[in-house]
Amino acid sequence: MELSHLHSQAQRRIEFLDYLTDLSLKPDTLEDTMHKALDTNLWLFGTHYSLMASNASLKTVVRKFCDRKYSGDRASKRPDLLLTQGFDGRYLLIEFKRPSKTIGREEVAQAEDYRDELTSQLDSTAAFEIMVVGKGRDPKLSPDRLAANVSVQSYQSLIAAARNEITWLVKTLK
Repeated sequence: MELSHLHSQAQRRIEFLDYLTDLSLKPDTLEDTMHKALDTNLWLFGTHYSLMASNASLKTVVRKFCDRKYSGDRASKRPDLLLTQGFDGRYLLIEFKRPSKTIGREEVAQAEDYRDELTSQLDSTAAFEIMVVGKGRDPKLSPDRLAANVSVQSYQSLIAAARNEITWLVKTLK
């Protein structure tokens, strides 16, 4: 019965990955759309993120930060952030960009600025990881020059890695 449940859950995840692939390939898809699709599907970012959750207090911090920092004329330019906390107290800050947006130094710096601002809003001294997700890394942005806790990902590579993991699981269950 448990294997049957795992298999059906894997099938639902494959269907979600198909939907997400279609969404990410549409040139007019916005970062907010991707954010909403991924907010409750952290498993897509890898097994070490699957146990993290975006709890109410973290959402409150992000909302307060975003509303305070991005009110008035720039309210429509609110950042698409997802801040989650692991059981070990570490934070993952995900900055979503449009699936058609190549990630360069400016986008990474923006995410690091959000981290710096949010650090002052949180009571913890826990470490932050930053993930910027979009079309992929600008070739001018050397991965060797990124801080150790910063990664640049493409939606396509995240989807492919998640699909490989689920495919392996389904094959193992047979």
